[in-house]
Amino acid sequence: MLIRHAREDDWADVVRIEQDNFSPEEAATPEAIAERLKTICDTFLIAEIDGVVAGYIEGPVIAERYLTDDLFHKVVPNASQG
Repeated sequence: MLIRHAREDDWADVVRIEQDNFSPEEAATPEAIAERLKTICDTFLIAEIDGVVAGYIEGPVIAERYLTDDLFHKVVPNASQG
């Protein structure tokens, strides 16, 4: 298994995984995923098995201990990206 930073060309695989694992009401939209891939790529990680995207984890960098759903409505660049 390889863990790497996400790239914008991972979009279709991430959308597929999102739609396969969340209900339509809970799944991020394809547009939201594209925005996250572009905006917070430094904290968006991809898991590959034999060159195939098998999973992902992503989230913004925040000062609080816990992430909340509202942080995903409109993502902003992490502080490290300026």
